[in-house]
Amino acid sequence: MMQPSPPQPPAAMVAQAIPVNDPSLFQPEAALLPYALYDAVLDVPYPGASSSDPVEVIYPPATTSEGGENVDALSSEVLRAEFGEEGSYGTIPCVAKMSRFAFPEYEDTFNAKEVAQRQALLARSPQTPDGTSGANLNRHDAYLEEVYEPSASANSSQTSAVNATSTFVTGNKNNNNNWSNSLPSYHVFCHRLANGTEIHGHVRKYLPYHAQAGGRRDVGRRGVRALVILTRNSGGGNRLYSGLLKTLEILTLQSEALSQNAHAVVGSGQAENVATDASSGLEYRRWFMHSVFREHLNLCRSVATAQANNTNKQPILSKPRIITLPLVELGRGHGLFGSVDTVKFAIPSSFLSSRESNSSVYGLSRNDMLPMLRSLGVVRTLRLLSALMSERRVVFTSNNMSKLSAASYGAVAMMAQGLLAPPPVFVPVLAPGLVSLLQTQSAYLIGVLSGPTPDFISIRSQPNIGQVVVFDLDNSDETEPYYHNITDPHQFVPDLTRRNFDDMDAGNRVSLPDCLYQDLTEVLKIDKKLFWQGAVQERLGAVATKGKTAAKAAMKKGLNYFKNKTGKESMDSKADSTEDDTEEEAVQQPESSKSKSLGKGNYLYEHGFPNEIAEVEARIAFTTFFVSLFGDLRTYLTQNAPGTPPVVDKPKFMKGRAQSGDAPGTAMFLLLGHFMRSKLFDEFASARLREVQLRRSVAEDAPLFALATNYHRSHRVDFYLNNVRQSVRQIATESTRPGNYLVSWNEGIRRRTLELTSTQAFNGDPKKALTQLTEDCRESSTILVDTMMVLWTRIQEGKGLQWKKTLLALQIFRELLLNGPINAVAEAIDGFASIRILKSYTEALRGQNSALIRVAASQIYTLLVDLPVLFSRRRECVNNRWLLNNPKPSPFRKETRMVKGISRFRDVHNALRPTGAGAGARVAPAPPPTEDLLQYPNVGENNVQNNAQESGAVQSTTGSNDLLTVAVSQPPQQQTHADPFNMASMSNAVIENKVPPSTLPATAATVSTPATALPQTDQNLPPQVMQ
Repeated sequence: MMQPSPPQPPAAMVAQAIPVNDPSLFQPEAALLPYALYDAVLDVPYPGASSSDPVEVIYPPATTSEGGENVDALSSEVLRAEFGEEGSYGTIPCVAKMSRFAFPEYEDTFNAKEVAQRQALLARSPQTPDGTSGANLNRHDAYLEEVYEPSASANSSQTSAVNATSTFVTGNKNNNNNWSNSLPSYHVFCHRLANGTEIHGHVRKYLPYHAQAGGRRDVGRRGVRALVILTRNSGGGNRLYSGLLKTLEILTLQSEALSQNAHAVVGSGQAENVATDASSGLEYRRWFMHSVFREHLNLCRSVATAQANNTNKQPILSKPRIITLPLVELGRGHGLFGSVDTVKFAIPSSFLSSRESNSSVYGLSRNDMLPMLRSLGVVRTLRLLSALMSERRVVFTSNNMSKLSAASYGAVAMMAQGLLAPPPVFVPVLAPGLVSLLQTQSAYLIGVLSGPTPDFISIRSQPNIGQVVVFDLDNSDETEPYYHNITDPHQFVPDLTRRNFDDMDAGNRVSLPDCLYQDLTEVLKIDKKLFWQGAVQERLGAVATKGKTAAKAAMKKGLNYFKNKTGKESMDSKADSTEDDTEEEAVQQPESSKSKSLGKGNYLYEHGFPNEIAEVEARIAFTTFFVSLFGDLRTYLTQNAPGTPPVVDKPKFMKGRAQSGDAPGTAMFLLLGHFMRSKLFDEFASARLREVQLRRSVAEDAPLFALATNYHRSHRVDFYLNNVRQSVRQIATESTRPGNYLVSWNEGIRRRTLELTSTQAFNGDPKKALTQLTEDCRESSTILVDTMMVLWTRIQEGKGLQWKKTLLALQIFRELLLNGPINAVAEAIDGFASIRILKSYTEALRGQNSALIRVAASQIYTLLVDLPVLFSRRRECVNNRWLLNNPKPSPFRKETRMVKGISRFRDVHNALRPTGAGAGARVAPAPPPTEDLLQYPNVGENNVQNNAQESGAVQSTTGSNDLLTVAVSQPPQQQTHADPFNMASMSNAVIENKVPPSTLPATAATVSTPATALPQTDQNLPPQVMQ
């Protein structure tokens, strides 16, 4: 039998050629410079204003001379083509469209008819002697009290943070509830320039001075204006820009208060060194914005240098970057006070490092999402997520443009947590003149300002707008949006909260929508604790008030019973009874409608306030949902052959999701079907494919989605839900993550402010703590805002037994107003309506406690309506702070030659005698006799001669800088003087008339003479001399 042959060795491996990919796919992209802090600053009047106020334009300084290689700034040609030349001018046609976005409630057609009717009425009216028809005012002009009128909707009870609403209908009643007069107001709009550049405008409205007010703000009717900062940074800087706008507003008001010529026409060709004083108007505001620009440029340069030298890959952007601007209030001509007159702003880390190619989506992901969650709730938020992922046309409606803008940017931030681009048409606040955008056939997200008058847009009455999903932000009781022209809402927009009970099994995995629903519910609970921090205390105070009232009524009833039994009643008992009745009536008095409006009207402190802890939890919830859904590239990318670029495989993705639990028939499967057929998914997949081909490292300030997916790929961790949840939370809560310092800031400043305004005794030195709090509040973009939010919340809580919270909050308020940063004035102006209501405060149980609050509120109110007095007081406080930090040397110097060990007093002179130990102790000789013991200097020719020169009376001087300087008109005659150091001799000389009064010192002669005997000139002497 033949043995089998041994097996042949394997054939040698032959290297096979790999197909070459397109070289353009692997070319490294150059790092993009960070955008400039701002591209333009505008100060525009209301389009329907009665007076033709000028328009102001401020551009950044020339980047070529400032180091333009560190930031990306728009060219001056583009800016001038859009907004005209820099300076202040009567009218700028290019800025007219910006004013429509700054005042979205203005409608050209309706207001044109109104102007025509008014002109016809004025033509028929009798004219004044000067040829006019009166003050030429219209319904857009208002008084200060009307502009900051408390919200009418604040009278309704609010029970929870989720269901609370703020309709913010604050227009003055005499002007037909005009929304243009509702302040404070802050919103952001999105606009595309002629060259295709997308910009975001941050708008803050303010009420300027009346032309003839004479320094007081509560005099005269005038129209509002708007400050606009235009930037290409799409998100993450709302706090910064809001702080800058507040500073610009106060600088404008300060210029008007000090000079009454803030809007003087100044051309762009003037030298910048003109702005040396705070009353310089436009030039001074330009200097401020240029200073901010340069400080941001320096930070970008330092961050770029640190990143270039970072060989150990240490986090660079984890610590806060703060710019400090000295002499913002006083002006550059007061350099001595640069250390005590400062304003600080925290710069977001995304504004300092290089940008990514998809920087727009990255920037939008950094916007706050809590305003959207508070307005919509969890159920409608999930329905909104389904509508945006299905590329439906979505409309937000609200009568508050601040809420409308915040919710719109919160919606795109929610999508950006999964690196999903916003809809093709994104208009946070739609101007009435752009109503035709509602007929766009592509997907959009548009915010529509609603109102009762015909000039506002009504979605239900708009023809030919097709299928639209409408979310009413003001009606939180709704659980479903309004489906306009939609027959099958659940098929058109899948409901992620509806579960398929036929497929429910205990062994099945929890679906992603269920996890997202639970996470968002926990987020709102965390936010609710911060939002209604005083709800428990307020209820306890109400219960205690009722208990005290019942106890006093029972005691009074018992006393009356015994009085009736005895038939006697003393005067003390009558007084006590009267006092008890008065106090009981005050307790039982129902809460007034005005007291319910305390702290209302400012959207930022009602539903737009920052809560960093809850914001981080919201980012974790949405990022976990998106990473678990399509974070794994292998679920939707397939490589057909080795060496070839992967391609998108949609059936593979749907099959994988079905195996994960999103089977056909579920709402999630229906949503994914809409998402796979949309352009949104195609753009997302191509962007992820581009990232894989470039193999670029993920930046440390990238969104959580990019960081989490990179972590799972690099560590080869499966994209299961539990793994994703753990990794996302670990990355989001790292102390070195950029921006996480805001969490500790928010917690720390809130804790300190709550302790200072608590009814319990403060543990420590309250003055020192208040001084430190005031100094920390110089960071005006974050710390000051968090502090003011706590103060307004405490003011709302201060009722009944909690009255002390309101008093302490007002005291801190006044301290910030006088010694805090200049932005504290803007914060106080925003709460002008609440301060005015507190002037008539009667919510405390005792009258004297209410009087204390009324006095404190009246002091703040007086300062707010008379800004020249306020700025004068602030300058006094600046000088006091400088003297405290730089005390003057004392004229009395401490003796430092004291020898230790001297036990007897008689040995002190021997130890300290200047002549040495062997010279013996000697007493210093007495000074020679002199005519004037005080040794006043002779002022010579500047003396004012007394009419009665023969009397030898003391005269005041006019030519000396020393107010205490006096002189003798004629030298006294040579006489024999008593020894001034022998008190017995002096006394005997006076008693025995041995020494005439003329030989005594001048002051002694003045004292011995009655005031009525002095000549007329001597009675006008200073009190120090007369005494």
